[in-house]
Amino acid sequence: MRRIGILATVASAFALMASATPAHAGDLMTFYNMHTAKCLNGAPSLSKPVMSGCGANAHWDVTSDSRGTKFMVGAGIKCLDTNGTDVYLSPCSDADPGQWWNAYMDPSSVRGYIRWGDKYLTAWNDGSLSMARSSQVDQPSKYHWRW
Repeated sequence: MRRIGILATVASAFALMASATPAHAGDLMTFYNMHTAKCLNGAPSLSKPVMSGCGANAHWDVTSDSRGTKFMVGAGIKCLDTNGTDVYLSPCSDADPGQWWNAYMDPSSVRGYIRWGDKYLTAWNDGSLSMARSSQVDQPSKYHWRW
């Protein structure tokens, strides 16, 4: 009887841990900004990603290889893209270097960054997104993400 109680406690702990982790649905991921408490949203009908609730448009298909990490919406119709200053959505193309990002997650703090070159994907108080060097940002949480 005691063994069943221990197994039930362990199963409950795993269920709590699973519900506390960032949303994943297969290869779909949600990117939550630590400062704004909003998610990165994109849709094939948009020209720029936006910061808003963590609903259906906050799910990104993510793939990685030796070039970096690619963030896609609409079954790969559009990708998160940058020219080093602006952030936008454009038709996915493996030949577009602005669509290959450096994404890093620190497992000990459950937060990470999305970087291109020496600039970070940064969410601002007004809901806008841009690329910024860490020295240009007043609070690091603006370029820290959880996924």
